Amino acid sequence: MAGADPLATDKSGNTPLTTAAKYNTSPAVVMALAKQLAQSDQQQENKDKALVQAAKHNTAEVIKTLLAAQANPVGAQANKRNAYVFLAENERLTEQEKQDYRQVMLVLEILDQRAKYAKSLERGQPKPVEKKMENKGAQSPAKKGTASQTKPTQETKPAAPTATKTATDKPDKPSNLVPQERQMDLSEKESN
Repeated sequence: MAGADPLATDKSGNTPLTTAAKYNTSPAVVMALAKQLAQSDQQQENKDKALVQAAKHNTAEVIKTLLAAQANPVGAQANKRNAYVFLAENERLTEQEKQDYRQVMLVLEILDQRAKYAKSLERGQPKPVEKKMENKGAQSPAKKGTASQTKPTQETKPAAPTATKTATDKPDKPSNLVPQERQMDLSEKESN
Protein backbone atom coordinates (compact mmCIF):
# COMPACT_ATOMS: atom_id res chain seq x y z
CA MET A 1 0.00 0.00 0.00
CA ALA A 2 2.75 2.34 -1.08
CA GLY A 3 1.55 5.73 0.08
CA ALA A 4 -2.14 5.22 -0.73
CA ASP A 5 -4.56 6.90 1.65
CA PRO A 6 -6.37 4.11 3.55
CA LEU A 7 -9.16 6.54 4.42
CA ALA A 8 -9.82 7.67 0.85
CA THR A 9 -13.49 7.32 -0.05
CA ASP A 10 -15.38 6.57 -3.23
CA LYS A 11 -18.58 8.34 -4.35
CA SER A 12 -20.63 6.29 -1.87
CA GLY A 13 -18.30 7.10 1.04
CA ASN A 14 -16.71 3.65 1.21
CA THR A 15 -13.06 3.30 2.20
CA PRO A 16 -10.80 0.45 1.06
CA LEU A 17 -11.42 -1.25 4.42
CA THR A 18 -15.20 -1.00 4.30
CA THR A 19 -15.21 -2.25 0.70
CA ALA A 20 -12.95 -5.18 1.60
CA ALA A 21 -15.11 -5.96 4.64
CA LYS A 22 -18.11 -6.18 2.35
CA TYR A 23 -16.63 -8.14 -0.58
CA ASN A 24 -13.19 -9.62 0.20
CA THR A 25 -13.29 -12.91 2.07
CA SER A 26 -9.58 -12.90 2.91
CA PRO A 27 -9.02 -12.10 6.59
CA ALA A 28 -5.38 -11.19 5.82
CA VAL A 29 -6.39 -8.41 3.41
CA VAL A 30 -8.95 -7.02 5.86
CA MET A 31 -6.42 -7.10 8.72
CA ALA A 32 -3.76 -5.36 6.61
CA LEU A 33 -6.20 -2.56 5.80
CA ALA A 34 -7.37 -2.30 9.42
CA LYS A 35 -3.78 -1.77 10.61
CA GLN A 36 -2.90 0.94 8.04
CA LEU A 37 -3.06 3.99 10.29
CA ALA A 38 -2.12 4.71 13.86
CA GLN A 39 -5.05 4.56 16.21
CA SER A 40 -7.22 7.64 15.64
CA ASP A 41 -10.89 8.46 15.90
CA GLN A 42 -11.18 8.44 12.12
CA GLN A 43 -9.52 5.03 11.81
CA GLN A 44 -11.69 3.64 14.64
CA GLU A 45 -14.80 4.86 12.86
CA ASN A 46 -13.49 3.24 9.67
CA LYS A 47 -13.09 -0.12 11.44
CA ASP A 48 -16.52 0.18 13.05
CA LYS A 49 -18.17 0.81 9.67
CA ALA A 50 -16.22 -2.11 8.20
CA LEU A 51 -17.57 -4.38 10.94
CA VAL A 52 -21.12 -3.39 10.01
CA GLN A 53 -20.41 -4.31 6.38
CA ALA A 54 -18.79 -7.62 7.34
CA ALA A 55 -21.63 -8.51 9.69
CA LYS A 56 -24.11 -7.97 6.90
CA HIS A 57 -22.19 -9.47 3.94
CA ASN A 58 -18.99 -11.40 4.78
CA THR A 59 -17.73 -14.59 6.40
CA ALA A 60 -17.22 -15.43 10.05
CA GLU A 61 -13.43 -15.21 9.63
CA VAL A 62 -13.59 -11.63 8.37
CA ILE A 63 -15.90 -10.65 11.24
CA LYS A 64 -13.50 -12.30 13.68
CA THR A 65 -10.56 -10.42 12.11
CA LEU A 66 -12.29 -7.06 12.51
CA LEU A 67 -13.20 -7.83 16.11
CA ALA A 68 -9.54 -8.74 16.72
CA ALA A 69 -8.59 -5.36 15.20
CA GLN A 70 -10.79 -3.79 17.92
CA ALA A 71 -13.70 -2.76 15.75
CA ASN A 72 -16.56 -1.69 17.99
CA PRO A 73 -19.87 -3.43 17.22
CA VAL A 74 -21.85 -0.40 18.39
CA GLY A 75 -19.45 2.27 17.15
CA ALA A 76 -21.03 2.67 13.74
CA GLN A 77 -24.66 2.36 12.89
CA ALA A 78 -26.46 2.00 9.61
CA ASN A 79 -30.11 2.95 9.68
CA LYS A 80 -29.90 3.03 13.50
CA ARG A 81 -28.91 -0.63 13.62
CA ASN A 82 -25.70 -1.97 15.13
CA ALA A 83 -23.42 -4.61 13.63
CA TYR A 84 -24.92 -7.48 15.62
CA VAL A 85 -28.38 -6.75 14.21
CA PHE A 86 -27.07 -7.17 10.65
CA LEU A 87 -25.83 -10.68 11.42
CA ALA A 88 -29.37 -11.97 10.91
CA GLU A 89 -29.30 -10.80 7.28
CA ASN A 90 -25.95 -12.43 6.46
CA GLU A 91 -26.47 -15.44 4.20
CA ARG A 92 -22.84 -16.58 4.49
CA LEU A 93 -23.17 -17.41 8.18
CA THR A 94 -24.75 -20.45 9.75
CA GLU A 95 -27.40 -19.92 12.39
CA GLN A 96 -24.91 -21.01 15.05
CA GLU A 97 -22.32 -18.48 13.81
CA LYS A 98 -24.93 -15.73 13.83
CA GLN A 99 -25.85 -16.57 17.40
CA ASP A 100 -22.22 -16.86 18.54
CA TYR A 101 -21.12 -13.56 17.00
CA ARG A 102 -24.23 -11.77 18.25
CA GLN A 103 -23.35 -12.87 21.79
CA VAL A 104 -19.70 -11.83 21.36
CA MET A 105 -20.74 -8.41 20.08
CA LEU A 106 -23.22 -7.89 22.91
CA VAL A 107 -20.50 -8.73 25.46
CA LEU A 108 -18.15 -6.29 23.74
CA GLU A 109 -20.85 -3.62 23.92
CA ILE A 110 -21.20 -4.18 27.66
CA LEU A 111 -17.43 -3.98 28.14
CA ASP A 112 -17.31 -0.78 26.09
CA GLN A 113 -20.01 0.79 28.26
CA ARG A 114 -18.13 -0.23 31.42
CA ALA A 115 -14.93 1.32 30.08
CA LYS A 116 -16.72 4.58 29.27
CA TYR A 117 -18.24 4.63 32.75
CA ALA A 118 -14.83 4.04 34.36
CA LYS A 119 -13.31 6.88 32.31
CA SER A 120 -16.08 9.24 33.39
CA LEU A 121 -15.35 8.39 37.03
CA GLU A 122 -11.63 9.02 36.50
CA ARG A 123 -12.41 12.47 35.10
CA GLY A 124 -14.36 13.26 38.24
CA GLN A 125 -17.78 13.28 36.69
CA PRO A 126 -20.50 12.41 39.17
CA LYS A 127 -21.94 8.94 39.34
CA PRO A 128 -25.44 8.43 38.00
CA VAL A 129 -28.02 9.13 40.69
CA GLU A 130 -29.16 5.93 42.32
CA LYS A 131 -32.75 5.84 43.44
CA LYS A 132 -33.06 4.65 47.01
CA MET A 133 -36.06 2.67 48.10
CA GLU A 134 -37.94 4.44 50.86
CA ASN A 135 -39.34 2.34 53.64
CA LYS A 136 -42.72 3.96 54.15
CA GLY A 137 -43.53 1.73 57.11
CA ALA A 138 -40.50 2.90 59.09
CA GLN A 139 -40.92 5.88 61.38
CA SER A 140 -38.42 7.98 63.20
CA PRO A 141 -37.99 7.25 66.95
CA ALA A 142 -39.84 10.46 67.91
CA LYS A 143 -42.88 9.48 65.88
CA LYS A 144 -43.08 5.91 67.23
CA GLY A 145 -44.24 7.04 70.63
CA THR A 146 -46.98 9.27 69.26
CA ALA A 147 -48.17 6.72 66.74
CA SER A 148 -49.16 4.25 69.46
CA GLN A 149 -51.16 6.94 71.31
CA THR A 150 -53.34 7.87 68.35
CA LYS A 151 -56.22 5.73 67.16
CA PRO A 152 -56.55 4.84 63.51
CA THR A 153 -59.27 6.81 61.78
CA GLN A 154 -60.51 3.93 59.66
CA GLU A 155 -60.70 0.28 60.61
CA THR A 156 -60.19 -2.46 58.11
CA LYS A 157 -63.21 -4.70 57.71
CA PRO A 158 -62.62 -8.30 56.69
CA ALA A 159 -64.37 -9.41 53.56
CA ALA A 160 -67.30 -11.75 53.98
CA PRO A 161 -66.44 -15.28 52.86
CA THR A 162 -68.00 -16.39 49.62
CA ALA A 163 -68.31 -20.12 49.59
CA THR A 164 -70.31 -22.17 47.15
CA LYS A 165 -72.48 -24.71 48.93
CA THR A 166 -73.40 -28.11 47.58
CA ALA A 167 -76.02 -30.46 48.93
CA THR A 168 -73.39 -32.66 50.60
CA ASP A 169 -71.56 -29.82 52.40
CA LYS A 170 -72.23 -29.29 56.06
CA PRO A 171 -73.61 -25.86 56.79
CA ASP A 172 -71.12 -23.50 58.40
CA LYS A 173 -71.79 -22.00 61.77
CA PRO A 174 -73.68 -18.75 61.36
CA SER A 175 -70.84 -16.82 63.02
CA ASN A 176 -68.48 -17.76 60.18
CA LEU A 177 -70.69 -16.11 57.59
CA VAL A 178 -71.30 -12.92 59.53
CA PRO A 179 -68.73 -10.09 59.47
CA GLN A 180 -66.67 -9.71 62.61
CA GLU A 181 -68.30 -6.45 63.78
CA ARG A 182 -71.71 -8.03 63.39
CA GLN A 183 -70.53 -11.07 65.39
CA MET A 184 -69.63 -8.78 68.29
CA ASP A 185 -73.08 -7.19 68.20
CA LEU A 186 -74.76 -10.61 68.06
CA SER A 187 -72.67 -11.99 70.92
CA GLU A 188 -73.53 -8.93 73.07
CA LYS A 189 -77.24 -9.44 72.38
CA GLU A 190 -76.99 -13.16 73.21
CA SER A 191 -75.26 -12.44 76.51
CA ASN A 192 -78.06 -10.00 77.54
